[in-house]
Amino acid sequence: MNVRHKIFLLLSIILLSSIMLYVWVYARMDHHRLMTRLNQMSKQAEHAFRAEQDSTEMRMLQIATFVANDPHTRQLFLQGKQAVESEGGGGGGKLSARIRKSLYEHVRHSQEVLAQQFKFRQLHFHLAPGSLSFLRAHKPEKFGDRMDKMRYTIVTANTTLKPTTGFETGRLVSGVRGVTPVFAIDSKTNKKIHVGALEAGTSFTTSLTLFHKNYPWLNAAVLLHKKHLQANIWPEFLDKLLREQPFISGFRVEGTTSPLIDKFLTRNDFAKISTSSDLHILRDGELLYNFTSFPLRDFRGKTDPQQPDAGRIIIWQDVSSEIAIHHHNVRNLIIYGFLLFAVIEILMFYGLRLMTQRLQKELERTRKLEAVSDKAAQVIRHIDESIDQPQLQLQQLIQEQVDDAVKAVDAGFGLFLSSTEKDDEYRVLAVSNMIWSNIAGVERFDQARNTMQQQGYFPIKMTDNQLITVLQSAQPIILTHNDCKGFVGNILPPGHPAINNLLLVPVTTEKYGSGLLVLANRKGGFGMDEQITAKAYAAAASLIMHADLREVARLAAEESSRLKTEFLDNISHELRTPMNAIMGFGQVLADSQLDDRQQRFVNNINLSSKTMLNLINDILSVTKLDDQPKEELTIKVFSPTQLLNRISDNFAIKAKERGVKIKTEFSDQLPIWVNSYPAQVEQILNLLMGNAIKFSHGGEVTLALALSEMDDDMATLKFSICDQGIGIAEQQQQLIFQPFYQIDGAKTRQYEGSGLGLTIAKKTCTQLGGDIAVESVIGQGSCFTFQLKLQRAVPATENLSASVMQDANTAFKVETASVLPLGSLSEIAQLLQQLEDPLAKLQPNLCQEIAQTLTNKQWPYHMAEEIEKLTSLISKYRFVEAREVVSRIKEML
Repeated sequence: MNVRHKIFLLLSIILLSSIMLYVWVYARMDHHRLMTRLNQMSKQAEHAFRAEQDSTEMRMLQIATFVANDPHTRQLFLQGKQAVESEGGGGGGKLSARIRKSLYEHVRHSQEVLAQQFKFRQLHFHLAPGSLSFLRAHKPEKFGDRMDKMRYTIVTANTTLKPTTGFETGRLVSGVRGVTPVFAIDSKTNKKIHVGALEAGTSFTTSLTLFHKNYPWLNAAVLLHKKHLQANIWPEFLDKLLREQPFISGFRVEGTTSPLIDKFLTRNDFAKISTSSDLHILRDGELLYNFTSFPLRDFRGKTDPQQPDAGRIIIWQDVSSEIAIHHHNVRNLIIYGFLLFAVIEILMFYGLRLMTQRLQKELERTRKLEAVSDKAAQVIRHIDESIDQPQLQLQQLIQEQVDDAVKAVDAGFGLFLSSTEKDDEYRVLAVSNMIWSNIAGVERFDQARNTMQQQGYFPIKMTDNQLITVLQSAQPIILTHNDCKGFVGNILPPGHPAINNLLLVPVTTEKYGSGLLVLANRKGGFGMDEQITAKAYAAAASLIMHADLREVARLAAEESSRLKTEFLDNISHELRTPMNAIMGFGQVLADSQLDDRQQRFVNNINLSSKTMLNLINDILSVTKLDDQPKEELTIKVFSPTQLLNRISDNFAIKAKERGVKIKTEFSDQLPIWVNSYPAQVEQILNLLMGNAIKFSHGGEVTLALALSEMDDDMATLKFSICDQGIGIAEQQQQLIFQPFYQIDGAKTRQYEGSGLGLTIAKKTCTQLGGDIAVESVIGQGSCFTFQLKLQRAVPATENLSASVMQDANTAFKVETASVLPLGSLSEIAQLLQQLEDPLAKLQPNLCQEIAQTLTNKQWPYHMAEEIEKLTSLISKYRFVEAREVVSRIKEML
């Protein structure tokens, strides 16, 4: 699978995921909108039912008030009250019965008319106080029973003397009731007497019928709890009701607008959904219903929140169309999504194909342009200083560039002009082959060509020619037809071909003047691609034109420096290789079974080899210091405190072997970051630290860093390495920095010194603008100090990966992405050992993994360059060269 297919597959996955995510999000949003709409419909249905129930209660109260306001009814009711009281209460006697019959006959006709007209079921006269039944107009044979603990609407009306309304379950039936207190004037005392209360009631069937009539799309049912009915209705009458309609799921249907409620009641989950106020969708065949439920509170339950619900109100409506629209929208969205995916896939496929073709074309063109520049650079590198007439050689090279430019853009011919330092003086340096339309024969062709070539050796005045304007510009110019005549007419000899189009590409350098590449007669004219290509050839020709002897001398000096550096690297490698071999074989011999005499000889060989290798390294370092200017050193941002901490860690094992304790000290207000030469600073400190430990037997070596001066931009830091070793005599303290100077030959052999370490440290410190000073007392130790003026720096904010933290021994420690976690020499050795086998077996994945580990650490500066080369070679799969770098690093270790 090529790169284009991989990109297409990746983009397809991203596109498909995006479309699927969009479909899912839209479907969720549409579902949320649907649920919100259904919830609103449920709330509206609940409000409509409650409004209809309130209307029914108010209608019952109006009927009771209408009947109770009849004067004759009030007088009969008062007479009945007085008769019952005179006959001992309860149902009374004969007088009470006669008055009850008169009252019944009086209201019977009104009841029938009102019941037919206003759909109510009963009129019931109750005597105060409490609730004593005097007359049930709908059941006159039943009277005289007290209902104080059951008919709370009556008791409340007789107590508060105010009308009451509400749902209540009586001894026989449940119903919606309206109750009004009844007052009458006693004819004997002419006083207004509270007689009792008149109740008008109807069943829920009436409310449900009117509710469904007003909202035909809604269906409802009133369900009463089993416990509520058992607590209120007479048992024998309840048994009769249950024979007609038994309890289902703990409910009895008091009234409904649709028999579908029976199916709902038989559902296994009905008990759960009926007690929940949440929205539920119930299915009946192909129909879907929006099912909502809310509690039914009787009159007592409304006044006492602690009372249980009397039942539940169930409302449902057909929402199949709404849900079908939702499914239709989601289905269409999926279809449109896949259609969109298919269309974008097709467009993306052809777009990637077109883009890849253009990129390939652009890459090929870029490679060609790079080849042009590489060729020009190669030409300059190989110009020989000893040629008598270098300018003639340069003209031949420019001629090649012009010929190549003509071929590259498929032009008819081309030429290259240059200007001198004097104004208005130009010369023709090169002319390509051209088709001569008016000159016959090879002889005439050669004559015309030679004429133009000869013009290249002498300045020609072109004051009035428009070419001057082009040479002084910075952008290519394209001319066609008649516009071409005034530009090269003074240069081309008679008989030159007719010029149909021109591409003029000026090039300018600040030091040596200008050049102009002229290309003519391309079929189809010159486009943007031809302009870009011509720019590359013009730049190459100009580069060659300006490569005079001074440029050659500079390049020769650079080449000489390069050769010297290469020589030092080669001689370093050639010297180190046999010495490492000697040391390796010496170590093998030392580990074998030798007698004491042989062991002593081998130990001397190993010691001498190590000393020789150190001497070679020091000599090469001194040589490089003599030839390397400060400008060639690498400047980096680094933390001086981290640098000293790392040096302390690197020397920890060696110090422990010598019985020396390393101590680090840092002063306050040190700059966190400086911009300087960390590799050279580390080299100085390594050399001084190595000497301090080498010439100490026990005691402490103190590595200190102090701030001498600091302003906004610069900080002067003082580095100190103090030991408690053998010390240096005062007369020798200035001589120890000379090459190969030995204080004591015997001591030198004892301490394995070459005499160049302090020389290298001194030269390096001087190169950085500082100087090393020493203070020492024989037998008490030495203290080497140097000061460097370093530029303060702050890494970019986006590179910060950790905060500055206080430390017990240091003023701070800083960890940033620009300063990676520190790596030790033992880690380098371990990783190199892990890398040898994968490199030998050409295992790229394992090599890349180990190389990534090397990249994620900050190594000592004297090894960082080699490790960078190693990781770069591994990333390019150049494993053979990488093995050579591994060998070099192991030698350095």
